[in-house]
Amino acid sequence: MMRIHEIAAEECVFAVLDAPIGRGKHRRQELLYQFEAVLPQTVEELQIVFSKEHDGKVIACGCRRSQVHAFQSQAELLIPESFPEWIGNEFATPVPDQIRESLNLLTGPFQPLSVKRFERSTAKLVAIASLAILIIVLITSQRHLRAIQQQQAVVDAQTDRLFQTVLPPSTGPGTQPDAIRFATLMNTMQSTRTGVSDVRREDLIADLAAIFEGWPSDIEIQMQSLDLGKDSLSIQLSVQQDEAVAQVIAKLSELERWSVLSRTTTPRSGGVDLSIRFQRRTNQESDS
Repeated sequence: MMRIHEIAAEECVFAVLDAPIGRGKHRRQELLYQFEAVLPQTVEELQIVFSKEHDGKVIACGCRRSQVHAFQSQAELLIPESFPEWIGNEFATPVPDQIRESLNLLTGPFQPLSVKRFERSTAKLVAIASLAILIIVLITSQRHLRAIQQQQAVVDAQTDRLFQTVLPPSTGPGTQPDAIRFATLMNTMQSTRTGVSDVRREDLIADLAAIFEGWPSDIEIQMQSLDLGKDSLSIQLSVQQDEAVAQVIAKLSELERWSVLSRTTTPRSGGVDLSIRFQRRTNQESDS
C-alpha cells in the first residue's frame, strides 16, 4: 500500500509560472529559470517540482532538501497539504485537486527507498526472465540443429549408397569426389543420348528414378556402367554372389518402363559380371 504524507503549505514555497514552450528537459529548464527569479534563496537549496499545465500556467513547489530527505524512508508520496489562497486568484478557473496531488516531492534524487528497492527487484526479475527465455531459445535451437544434422546424416547415407550403386569403382590419388563423378555421368548421358534434341536433365533424372525405384538394393552388387538412350538402356554390373545373379535378373526384369532385350553373364574370380540391355516399353506395353 502506498504511503502518502502531506506537508504543510507553510513549509513550501510556491509560484505560478507561465507554461513553457519546450518539452522534456527544456520544459524543466525554462520553469527553473522562471522560478529562480522569484525565489528568496537559490534553487540548489530546494527540491523543486512542477505541476501539470492549467489555464496556460504551471504551479511550482519547492521544499528544503533536508526536510524532504527525512521522508524518503517514511512515504512514497510527499505532497503539499494545500495551496496558499493567493494561488487560486492566479487562475481563471478553480485549480483541481489533481494538480496538488501531482506535486510529489519524492522524485529524482529523493526517490523513496522502497521504490528504489522495488525497481531493483523488478530489474532483477526482468534479467532472470530474459536469461530464462534465452536459455529456452538456445535449447530449442540446439534441438532443431540436432534434428537437422540427423536428417542430413540420413540423406548423406542414402546418397552414399546411391553413388556406390551407380558409379563404377574408382581409387587412387586423382579420384574425384563422388558428387562430381555423378554430375559428369549425368552430363555424359545428356550429351550422348541419341534421338532427341535439347534433352532436359529432368527427363534423365526421371528415368534414373524409375530405374532405381525397382533396383535390387538388398543384393550386394556394383554397377560398372550405365548407358541411357532415348529408347535403350544398357547396364554393366558386378554381382558378388553367384547365386544372386538370377535374383538380380528377375528384379531388373520387373522395371516398369523397360523390357529386357538381352543379357549375358561372365563368371570371374569373386563374382559374376552381368550385362543387360533393355528397350523402353511403349505406353500400351506399360499399361498392360
